[in-house]
Amino acid sequence: MIPKEMDHPDKRGTTLRDGLKDHTEPSKPVHHEVISSDEQRFFRSYRIIKQFPATGGEADIWLIQKDRVYYILKHYRLGIEPKIDVLDQVSHISLRNPKNLIKIIDYGFDEESERWYEILEYARYGSLRDLVQKQSISNATFKSIIEEIAFGLDTLHKNNVLHLDLKPSNILIRELRPLNLILTDFGISTLLDTELSRHITSTKGTPMYWAPEQLGNVVGRESDYWALGIIALEITEKKHPFEGLNHNLILSTLASRGIVLSEQIHPDRLILLKGLLTRNPKKRWGKREVSLWLSGKRNIPVFYEEEHIGRQGISKPYEFHDENYYSLHDLMYAFIGDPASWEDAKRHIGRGYLLRWLEATEQYNKAVIISKYNETCPDEDERLVYIAAELNKDIPFTLYGKVIDITNLVWFLGRSLNREQDEYEEKILSLLFSGDIEAMYNRFLDITKQEVKSIFFTRLFTWIKSNPRGTNERKRLFQYAKILHEREVAGIPTEWSAKSVISIISIYHNFIRLSAKSDAEECKKDMITAANHALSAQVIEPDLLVALASAFEELQDPKTGKMLLKKAYNLDIRVLTLLFNKRIGIQRFRFYSSLTREFEKNLIFISSDPWNETITFWKKKYLQFYEEDNFSLTLSLSERIIEMDKMGAHGWAMRGLSLLKIKRSHEAEFCFSHRSIHTADDPLMTWILGEQSEESRNLSVAEEKYNEVPEQHFVQPLPRIGMARIYFKQKRYWETIEICDTILKTYPGNVKALLHKGDSLYAIDRIEEALICFDLICENHPDNYMGCVKAARCLLKMGKYGEANTCISKVLEKDETIVEALRIKAYISLKRGIKTEAKQWLSKILTIDPENSWALKMQSISGIKTH
Repeated sequence: MIPKEMDHPDKRGTTLRDGLKDHTEPSKPVHHEVISSDEQRFFRSYRIIKQFPATGGEADIWLIQKDRVYYILKHYRLGIEPKIDVLDQVSHISLRNPKNLIKIIDYGFDEESERWYEILEYARYGSLRDLVQKQSISNATFKSIIEEIAFGLDTLHKNNVLHLDLKPSNILIRELRPLNLILTDFGISTLLDTELSRHITSTKGTPMYWAPEQLGNVVGRESDYWALGIIALEITEKKHPFEGLNHNLILSTLASRGIVLSEQIHPDRLILLKGLLTRNPKKRWGKREVSLWLSGKRNIPVFYEEEHIGRQGISKPYEFHDENYYSLHDLMYAFIGDPASWEDAKRHIGRGYLLRWLEATEQYNKAVIISKYNETCPDEDERLVYIAAELNKDIPFTLYGKVIDITNLVWFLGRSLNREQDEYEEKILSLLFSGDIEAMYNRFLDITKQEVKSIFFTRLFTWIKSNPRGTNERKRLFQYAKILHEREVAGIPTEWSAKSVISIISIYHNFIRLSAKSDAEECKKDMITAANHALSAQVIEPDLLVALASAFEELQDPKTGKMLLKKAYNLDIRVLTLLFNKRIGIQRFRFYSSLTREFEKNLIFISSDPWNETITFWKKKYLQFYEEDNFSLTLSLSERIIEMDKMGAHGWAMRGLSLLKIKRSHEAEFCFSHRSIHTADDPLMTWILGEQSEESRNLSVAEEKYNEVPEQHFVQPLPRIGMARIYFKQKRYWETIEICDTILKTYPGNVKALLHKGDSLYAIDRIEEALICFDLICENHPDNYMGCVKAARCLLKMGKYGEANTCISKVLEKDETIVEALRIKAYISLKRGIKTEAKQWLSKILTIDPENSWALKMQSISGIKTH
């Protein structure tokens, strides 16, 4: 436990954000025009504590506080926008699986500062980098570190998110005993293409933790496990394997040799390092192998040695671009890596350098392949395509040093339309339209025996052959290829997410607009496949079902949509709201998404760990916020209770009551019809039914229900407040005062009791006593504006216009939408004869409520005209 006097970020040791700076240099304060001024010390209701130094230019980092809980504010610099799709996905994952991911409390665009922001949990024990630098890591701790990181990666990967910037400073420590690590900083993370299990991306992040395949911009889950291997090696050797090397030398090592591991490392740990630091991503260890290693198994296949075995018998490496290569597999990657390498590779082949090296190293079969293509393939570029394919069966289809796939073709076509294409891109497009690319690709597949990685790539060839050529050919092909690329990114139907389905609907409409009817029909078939899979799946996310239902409504198939919604309703109570709402199609899904976001934000607002709270906790919070009239929160709380106990009566009744309060009576009636409510017999349910009766204006039944609730039950004082409310409605003022006094004896300062007592005293003309009640509310609860408005009303009644004006002005400084406050202000202005000021306040009333009879009457009497 941390002593209370030390439990403040300024009094703790090195933390996460301390890890962002170089400790060898004095920190320099970072100033910002929006937040750093002395006058402004809040950001969106969070109190600003201090700013942390940050070396990156992406964002300012602040420590903030709300409700005595510390958070981190990541305030992006002007013009920098985070990956919202990734944040949205990670935020959702961290709410459902919070163990090894940082909790993203909130994120969005701040209108005031015109900058994007994230609000994150504050990890008070710093980062893994701090831990490794400060203490020796035991074997037990080492295994805990590996397990925690692997679990976090697995959570991300199962939800199709690649981290791509895993390093010790991006791994935070939530707890030390037991060790709980959390992954953070998703600035360059990306959503994985579900169909290909790989993603084409620009190379970003920290080179010291890059996997070899990241040099080719094609990454998958394996890339994150390479980074885990580097971290494990760094802990083992107590230094980074690339320490002291410059950027280019690091890239060269990754491209040609990989990491050379010392045989002095303990065999138990060496097998893990070899498994994770295998250069071939297809043979690199992943979650399964790491889990087996953690469980104590050691007979796990390792392919790290293959590269070194491949060198045996080859004493002389092949030199290319100042690098030595022992493996033809790696040499071919180097040959096709970029246009400059491509041109040099053609010279190496054309001048016989590669052929002579193969003969000198006794690789005669490979030499024969070179000779065959030299004799049969006169075109140097085409020859290089086939030779690279023969010598490396895993190589991507590449021409002129550029990977040929639908992603890059969209890029080339777009650049061509803007007249920005380079000479190689122009050659590729010319070969595409001539049909030569298709012929080369088919032969490439014959050589490598690779499967067609994307049916959408081959559809491009069909489109070109079936559409007449003309002046708009490239523009039309660009439009079509762009849609195809979007369809490729969406993945296969059985692996679609809700976002994929919404994307497919847009793609379907775009195909229709482009007259690509066969492609549109394929989209329809894919959606039917996805729907059948979703309806038969044992485990399915409700948002996917809602998205599919919305999609079928867009396709004019409401029957399938209803089946999907029915299954979604069985999984998520919020779907019920959709059935009582007129929105259909995509608008229905967007509405559902907003309901889900509001629900999750409300839970996070109440608890930092909402998925581990008990039903009793949520019931007590419901009563707390119900008494405060915060019915949007009580609605979310009731939905959480239903999630935890779907057959229980309390959740359904609480939800029905919240819906009644926000005037959604039909949906409320459905909730109250739940069969378990009629068999429940306990004080909490009795109070809820009393509230329902009161809302239905059946006051006698409500009074009876309220009286049945024991005085010592935790639901009190709400039933007593309900009694006071009924007595006041029935003008039984003395009884109201009596019951409010009873409440105030047990619950001193209770706002509702003070309000009802004050209103009753005012009604019987005991104005000064009423003022005392309302003043108590103003003093102890300054944000309860209604108490202050009623106090001003009492002062008016007593003829104290100056005091009333002061009181009501304070309310209007904070909120100018309270009609009763505006009315008092207008009345005082009229009483003082200040018609221009009165006109201003009357105008504001009529803006809010154009039919306000009092304001219209005052206009008429005083001769004031407003516009």
